[in-house]
Amino acid sequence: MISLDEFLPRVYLHVPACSDPLARQALVDSCIQFCEKSEVLRQDLDPLTVSANVSSYELTPPEESHTFARILSVVIDGTPLHGVFEHDVKNLRPSSEGPKAFHTTRKDNEFRLHLYPTPDKATTATVHAVLRPTRAATEVDDELFERWVDAVVDGAIARITRLPDQPYSDINYSNMMMRSADEKTVRASNEAGYGRIRGNTAVKMRPLA
Repeated sequence: MISLDEFLPRVYLHVPACSDPLARQALVDSCIQFCEKSEVLRQDLDPLTVSANVSSYELTPPEESHTFARILSVVIDGTPLHGVFEHDVKNLRPSSEGPKAFHTTRKDNEFRLHLYPTPDKATTATVHAVLRPTRAATEVDDELFERWVDAVVDGAIARITRLPDQPYSDINYSNMMMRSADEKTVRASNEAGYGRIRGNTAVKMRPLA
């Protein structure tokens, strides 16, 4: 993990009059958007123990400063499950061969994985997730600085210079920096799609009976 402090000098080169709180929040917002769009912070979680007659499991992120952007895949006993929207679960065909689909829900700080149909035996599942920083993060994953610092900083500068009636306000410059950030995000997304996966990290799972 790396502190937001490491990003700040690069921001102040462009907007020296920007306040520290604003610069930090712009960096966090930029990191979140970059992670959600590029999906670079992919994580293979430790195997999840699935219990019989338990369909819902709370996922806890490996770092307090990060949360789940989305779940990319769930595999049970070597079989990939289909991702579905919550409101489509009622349309799925019943099955006696174990879970065939999954969906996720988020309420407040709780992120849950739901399996359908409900497992009828104990087994294991592998969950592949995308992470992003929380809004309150003061540090972020090292990769965002070591490999994608320009994308994050460009996005932060675009947000700062878009604010009206400030010494650094410049909508044209903001648009240019946002285009630059978007281009770097597309490149990062393409790289993430080639199978770049971070190492396994233990993640606590709590079942809901």
